[in-house]
Amino acid sequence: GAVKGMNFATCGQSCQSTSRLFVHASLYDRVLEGVVEKIRRYRPGVPIEKDTTMGALISREQRDKVVRYIELGRQEGARLVAGGKAPNEPGLAGGYFLEPTVFADVTPSMRLFQEEVFGPVLAVIPWDDEDELLNAIRGVAPGFPEVFATEQARNAALGPYGPYVTFVPASWIEIEAGGFPVPSVAIGHSLGDPDFAEVASPIL
Repeated sequence: GAVKGMNFATCGQSCQSTSRLFVHASLYDRVLEGVVEKIRRYRPGVPIEKDTTMGALISREQRDKVVRYIELGRQEGARLVAGGKAPNEPGLAGGYFLEPTVFADVTPSMRLFQEEVFGPVLAVIPWDDEDELLNAIRGVAPGFPEVFATEQARNAALGPYGPYVTFVPASWIEIEAGGFPVPSVAIGHSLGDPDFAEVASPIL
């Protein structure tokens, strides 16, 4: 769910890329290991080559911006557990390619948490206190997707700005969110399962 939702195939260049993954401390190491294992299937390359499973960034400017965020992640103390650089293949040297990148131990004070990278960078955030988690999420500009892995429907309401919820073990539900002002973006109750949202919304 979380890895697929990150849209690594398009280098994370989607406003719906789930670039923040919140994992309870009791599951953290196991989930992080699984995430790193799953992103190995993504191979940056030229689209016409059969082994390519991940494209390039749209421009040099965007590539350079993402590289700056990767450097910021390192400087601010996030732990790089995968990727973080251009691929080594000689044929890709002139393109705007980056490996799928995962940072662990991201905290709310970091820019990887607060800002949208719009590239192949997934921030994994541990938590163990629900109130602290809610406060941290509410401190982020509205409109950023979040992902929660949960076994309980009530936890689907943790992300007030339009979360995706992965129900262990197999299902994926997108929850509506609306009425939040996002600069230059017109959003409303346009996504998700209305019946599920009717149950989840009162919990917010």
